[in-house]
Amino acid sequence: MKQQQSGGIADPASIEVHPIANLFPMIEGAEFEELVEDLRQNGLRTPIVLHPDGRLLDGRNRLRACLSAGVEPRFERWDGAGSELELVISLNLRRRHLNESQRALLAARLRDKLAAESGKPLSAKGISSANWRSGKSAERAAALLNVSSRSVERASQLLKVGDRRLLVLVESGLLAVSAAAGKAAGRQPKARRTVRRPSPGEVVLAMWAPPGRVEEATKLVEQWGFRRTPGAHGAAPESERTLLVASRLNPLS
Repeated sequence: MKQQQSGGIADPASIEVHPIANLFPMIEGAEFEELVEDLRQNGLRTPIVLHPDGRLLDGRNRLRACLSAGVEPRFERWDGAGSELELVISLNLRRRHLNESQRALLAARLRDKLAAESGKPLSAKGISSANWRSGKSAERAAALLNVSSRSVERASQLLKVGDRRLLVLVESGLLAVSAAAGKAAGRQPKARRTVRRPSPGEVVLAMWAPPGRVEEATKLVEQWGFRRTPGAHGAAPESERTLLVASRLNPLS
C-alpha cells in the first residue's frame, strides 16, 4: 500500500466512508478517550486505509481520534488486489477483541455481501477462510467470523426486528445476542388466527387438534355432521397443534 500524509487530502474530516467500513461499530466513551490520549502521546502508528477511489476503508476511529487529538493523520491506499470485504474484516479482527455475540451480529450483517464476494480470490491475511465460500451465506458468514450458524440466525432475527436499543447493547458487548433475540421476540405482537364469519344458515366449528391426532379429530367433527373447510387450517409451530375449521348447515335456521 502506498502511504501519504494528510497533505494529500484536502479535508480529512470530509472523507467519504466506504459502506464496508461501517460493518464494525464505532468505539465510544472511555475506549475512544484512551485512543485519543494514546495518539497524543505516541502519534498515529497504524495508517488509515483508503480505497483506490478515495473512500475510507479502515480507520474511522483512528481518523476521528486524530482530529480530536490534533494529530496529523497518515493514509495509505489499498492496491485493489483481492476483496475489500476480506481486507476490512481481517484488519479489524486482528485489532479488536470482539466477543461471540458481537461477531455473530457482524456475521449477520455480512450475509448479503458474501454472495457478491464469492467469486473473488482470497488475498487478505489473518482470517480463517476454510469452508467459508461453500454452503449458505449464513454458514459462510459464521465460518468467517468463527461463530455458530445458530448465533448468526439469532442475530439476523434481531436485525429484522430493528430494536436499536438492543442492537447497541449487543454491539457494545453488554448483552448476549441470544438474550437480545429473546427479548425482541417477546416484544413482537402475537399472531392472531381468525375464523371466518359464518354465512346465513351455517354453523362454523374451530378446534385445535393435538399433534398426531388430526385424522382422529377430523373423523370426530364429521360424526357431529361437520365437514372440513378446504384450506382453512393452520399449524402452531410452538406445539405443532393443528387448527381444524369445519362447517355445517344450522339445523335451527
